[in-house]
Amino acid sequence: MIKPRRDVLAQAQALALTTTPVLSALGPLALLATPLARAATSEAGKLPTAAVRNVPETFFGTSVDDPYRDFEDTKAPAVAAWMKAQSDFAHATLKRIAGRDALRAKLEQYDSAAAARMVAVQRLPGDLYFFERRGAKEDQFKLYLRRGISGSDKLLFDPETLKKKTGKPHAINCYSASPDGKLVALGVSAAGSEDASLRIIDTATGRQRGPEITRAQFGGVSWAPDGRELYFHRMQALAKGAPPTDKYQRSSTVAMKPGASEGSIRTVLTAGVDLGIPATEFPLLEVLPGGRVLASATDGVWPDFAAWHTTLTALRAGKPAWQKLVGPAWRPCAAPYRRHAPCRCCRRWPQTPRPKSWSRARTACRCTSWWPPHGAPDGTQPGSRRTLARPRRYRRTPAAQWPHVPAARAAP
Repeated sequence: MIKPRRDVLAQAQALALTTTPVLSALGPLALLATPLARAATSEAGKLPTAAVRNVPETFFGTSVDDPYRDFEDTKAPAVAAWMKAQSDFAHATLKRIAGRDALRAKLEQYDSAAAARMVAVQRLPGDLYFFERRGAKEDQFKLYLRRGISGSDKLLFDPETLKKKTGKPHAINCYSASPDGKLVALGVSAAGSEDASLRIIDTATGRQRGPEITRAQFGGVSWAPDGRELYFHRMQALAKGAPPTDKYQRSSTVAMKPGASEGSIRTVLTAGVDLGIPATEFPLLEVLPGGRVLASATDGVWPDFAAWHTTLTALRAGKPAWQKLVGPAWRPCAAPYRRHAPCRCCRRWPQTPRPKSWSRARTACRCTSWWPPHGAPDGTQPGSRRTLARPRRYRRTPAAQWPHVPAARAAP
């Protein structure tokens, strides 16, 4: 399951603690900001407008207008000129706000009150502490190692060095230290993107071990207890001419040995291929200290998820024999289909016939759904009062008498 990063949660908590004193300290300046901004906008002149160049297209029999298609080419002279005009207008508006400089000075004062912020702390046996730290005058968090709670901090990775080389800002997306603390795997992305690349750092020398692995998006990094193998999530390599929307489909959980070449990476699970995981979901894997392995699948948005378990020994032997641990009772499809039409999102037809009594009922596509073993195909559970798309003839029928889904359709 894709989880929120601990540093994000820590920043949110810090923001909640500091917002109240900051607003109270600003006092009248905060109250005057809105009317002053409105007055400055009226004085700055007319907001630059973009020329409309409509490009109509027909999708499934429906004509869709796209009046600003030319804005997709950000290098076009007209588009670049419009963006610069918008920037000049925004700066002119901000400069006309009375008291803005004082307000900004107050905000900077409170923001830099702490000498540094430490987040994403990871403690390992041997009194080892891994953490990210950002100074008050620094732009990015850096990864450090401390031996002992009172020990000195050792810098392991500084993303600012990549900015100096490439000219683009880089940031740490995630990191995970090996159980013995000798290695640390971290995902780094450029220019505010989520397109992370995986690096493995030797904590003794601070040097990178092995090549940089691209397409390591969304983290999901987990080490084997012996530290000899690393598991992480990876997006598929798009074939030439493939639509951009395929980027987030059929991703995999892969395994590699620290420092090995990219060609040695082996695939463990693939969405759309293994365990009935839909192609649009992300398979993640976590190895527990006792040698048991948990696999999960989520689309990153829907709160429900499915999970399986096996042993690390079986996984390494290539015979994992996954066992279902937990799964959602049902998942509604974003584009329901009817009996005589394929699914609108995966374009698949029902693989088994439905009861005739449900011929007019809405159902969910198999690419994003698990059928409930004891419930209506629309997701209504026995004993529930929700009707959703249940056929009229069953709306007054006791839940126990609803026609159930055949056992063959209990799982995708």
